[in-house]
Amino acid sequence: MTLYTTLLRVAALLGLPLIIPWVLLSAKRRKTVPGRLGLGNPWPRLPQRPIWIHALSVGEVLSAAPLANALSKTRGPGGIVFSVSTLTGLEVARKTLPLDPRHIFFFPYDFKRLVRKAVGVVRPRMAVIVETDVWPHFMGELKRRRVPAVWVNARLSERSFRGYGRFRWFFKPLFSTFSKIAVQTREDARRFTALGVDPDRIRVAGNLKFHQDADSGAMAGAGDEKARLGLSPGRKVFVAGSVHRPEEAALADVFKRLRGDHPDLFMIAAPRDPSRAGSLVRLLRAGGFRAGPLSEDPGAEKRDAVVVDQIGVLRRLYAAGDAAFIGGSLARRGGHNPLEPAAFGKPAVFGPDMSDFAEISRKLLESGGAFAAADAREVYEIVSGLLADEKKARAAGKKAREVFDQNQGALDRVLEIIETAGS
Repeated sequence: MTLYTTLLRVAALLGLPLIIPWVLLSAKRRKTVPGRLGLGNPWPRLPQRPIWIHALSVGEVLSAAPLANALSKTRGPGGIVFSVSTLTGLEVARKTLPLDPRHIFFFPYDFKRLVRKAVGVVRPRMAVIVETDVWPHFMGELKRRRVPAVWVNARLSERSFRGYGRFRWFFKPLFSTFSKIAVQTREDARRFTALGVDPDRIRVAGNLKFHQDADSGAMAGAGDEKARLGLSPGRKVFVAGSVHRPEEAALADVFKRLRGDHPDLFMIAAPRDPSRAGSLVRLLRAGGFRAGPLSEDPGAEKRDAVVVDQIGVLRRLYAAGDAAFIGGSLARRGGHNPLEPAAFGKPAVFGPDMSDFAEISRKLLESGGAFAAADAREVYEIVSGLLADEKKARAAGKKAREVFDQNQGALDRVLEIIETAGS
């Protein structure tokens, strides 16, 4: 820990001349950095000691939402506080969670004095980390104050496992500060154990992402999503979700080829980074398509495609699709959550790298609810086949939804683990 502290201080001091303009030149960072530095008293001090839930960004916030909802019902107002590390995460959390916005705040940077101040102000009775973003000084401060910590929806991809394994001497004591680690799969449990974590601290709970839509009103409105977009009920829709920059040109070409087979096809394209929306609109327009941002859509029937430039709307937009592509899988970024289209009974196609969602993608592939493509050409071929064969697409979508339904129960298991850790 001493080495980590020293390296962090040296990096901050040497990087200061670059950090200041890096912050000042970005509106997003100007909104994020002060809160993470504790400026303006961002951390709430409540009458009771709350459970502090932390989620890195948008994906983790959505995973944590069912948990936050359940805990807020039992703990009451002021019983839960929620932190995030990104501006988009903060916006989605304040939009979707049933908490006082003042109780949703930026997570402090991992400087010892800063985390000591934050933990001292919040006075958590327990900390719950969702999926990732585990920091040594924060965990050390919780341990010093004897605050139990639980890591939920934890996972270790093969790539992460290899990386952590090279520094086992550092990560073993860090991960061992958790009272309990609720992992997604047995393979995750095996990997944590191999890193030296006591098996008695590890529980296989399943994936909270399976619970995202199970008890919400989203499914009830799924059939209305095309109408909300201004599309006729029979018009075919291709949804390309969480598309990374290296995939944009390939997906634009896929759409062009699909339109050759299905001239009335409409595309909903959601870049992983919403700030890329303008660039993707221009790319599609250069290809001859009538494209525009979702927020400025004058009526979908006047367009060939919309590009999502808003946070937190992609999940429900999958309901309008007849087939979906999962981004981050062609660009080899580990993929994104294939359960989002599965929750609406939609078949999904993804590229060769779904390493961040290996277990989920495997189950969907084995069931026939999703399809793997080696490259953009195969994405085109599979999607075109699904659009041409409505019966096949519906059967695949049904199987995807069955996988979603068969893997419920993670929330109840995680709640039980949290209750046990706090007793």
